[in-house]
Amino acid sequence: AVSEPEKHIEQHVAPSKKVSIEEYEDVKGMWIQQYVSGEIPVTENIQTRDQWVEEDTVRISNILNKVLSADKQMQEQGLDEVGYILPIFMINNLSGDELLVYLKAKLEAAKQVKLDIETEIREKVKAEEKETFIDIDVPKKKEAEKAQTLQAELKMDVSEATEETGSKTPQANLPLEEIQNKLKSEMDKESEGVK
Repeated sequence: AVSEPEKHIEQHVAPSKKVSIEEYEDVKGMWIQQYVSGEIPVTENIQTRDQWVEEDTVRISNILNKVLSADKQMQEQGLDEVGYILPIFMINNLSGDELLVYLKAKLEAAKQVKLDIETEIREKVKAEEKETFIDIDVPKKKEAEKAQTLQAELKMDVSEATEETGSKTPQANLPLEEIQNKLKSEMDKESEGVK
């Protein structure tokens, strides 16, 4: 029972006549709120909220298994360990069945928060999978090839103009701004064709 606590030990805790359903739900709600937004009791084994909830789930299940055991020594050991889970002033003010109901409420709160955390993680993973984008380099490659082709054409135009005029400074030299405009317009036409 200690090494592998029963998964649903809280179902073996009988309702108490001293604790109303409203009080039970209030205790459960209080612990849910604590687990969701309370300060995490950081220790060597507990660094995150999920680890805290998991640790409490196992610890409370073990305690309930011991307290509900037929062995008197195990029951005493379980009652000794309750001090790790509940503040001492609460333990002193609760009867045996109230204590069991309180532990049951805390265990159910921990299990609910754990389930909520797992659901949130699954939804986050699904959302990340949907938002995965694939980069396609094809248009960039085509634009680079087009720019190289235009530069080659311009060089050919300049060399032809040089041969015709016979001067080393070609009269057909285009201003840099015109070359850039021509390249840009050609790339715009190309990208429109890709779409």
